[in-house]
Amino acid sequence: MSTHDIDVVAYNFVPTRYLPAAVASARYAVRRGTAARALPRARSFVKVAYRTRDRLGQLRARFPRARVVAVPHHRAHGLYAFAASGRSRAAVLVADSLGETATTSIALADSSSERVHYQQLAALSDPASLGYVYGAVTEHLGWRRGDEEGTVMALAALGDPARFRNLFSDAVRLTETGFTVDPTLFHLRVLSGRAPRITRAFVERGCHARRPDEPVEAVHRDLAAALQERTEQVMLHLASQAARQTGQSTLCVGGGVAMNCVSIGRIAESDLVDEVMVPPAPGDSGTAIGAAIDQWVRARGTLPVGVAGAATSGRASLTPLLRLRAGCACVPWTTRPASWLENSPTGRSWVCSPAGSRRVHGRWGTDPSSPPRLTLVWSIGSTRR
Repeated sequence: MSTHDIDVVAYNFVPTRYLPAAVASARYAVRRGTAARALPRARSFVKVAYRTRDRLGQLRARFPRARVVAVPHHRAHGLYAFAASGRSRAAVLVADSLGETATTSIALADSSSERVHYQQLAALSDPASLGYVYGAVTEHLGWRRGDEEGTVMALAALGDPARFRNLFSDAVRLTETGFTVDPTLFHLRVLSGRAPRITRAFVERGCHARRPDEPVEAVHRDLAAALQERTEQVMLHLASQAARQTGQSTLCVGGGVAMNCVSIGRIAESDLVDEVMVPPAPGDSGTAIGAAIDQWVRARGTLPVGVAGAATSGRASLTPLLRLRAGCACVPWTTRPASWLENSPTGRSWVCSPAGSRRVHGRWGTDPSSPPRLTLVWSIGSTRR
């Protein structure tokens, strides 16, 4: 199979959807505490919009006979979470750091009729971002944001949240529509790895940044515990909204925050829903599959076969896939060497059944971006923003 055999290329970001954040940055220019960030924020969102547009152009050159389609990031998250669940109707909650400008969304997904319907009912936009806050504190505590948040979640079990409970209650406030993030404690987002996220006010009420080579002390454990506690509270609040707005007893959760398994467990233990479904790759790697599903649904009207309950890992899983039909593939955009895929071990699966009839289902593989079977598009997923 060559690039000339591909009919559709699906990408997991839409360039023009970054631009509203650039325009909206003007209102931050007149507010104390955010004025200094307003112009750099606007420039950064415009820059990423053009960069994303350029990537789509590169894909058109690489796949000359294919139709290149940009899929909204949260739609890709949500469709994948729903398809992986195997359910015919469900509420979908997506919570991550940033998808173009969206950070949180609630949708109703339904495949019980002739065509799949995915209707977004509510959404929050940056700077109200739970993933941004968690990543910022992860980095502040000396670990890599976007990679080692799980370490902070584990560290939280050893700390006392009471010490910094008020800090995080002020930083992330619950609202009728979701939550807000206080810009005096977490800087307004600028799409740059060099832009600090933690403010001086946060440091004064919390602790100084920990270097990776420094020992972990009680203050770090307590900060992690308070962050985790607030994350769980916000996720429960969002799950309640999703259940109420959709009227569904099954909740599919996608986005990077869905990898916070303790928060997912809190939802499962609650009386909000009967089932909580988490896909094998809830983070951005899974949006490659979600973008592929979007194009399949638009072309066929149904969900593709082989996504529900499946978690494969590595290049070997592509072999039976490619034998099915020329042009059938769904793989991630990656800069990793081929040997990384060849050496990737097979994934493991888990099923957890908390109290009562509420269940959490999931799959975990060491290569969470691995493809499902039977999709008719080549999907490119990128996590670089």
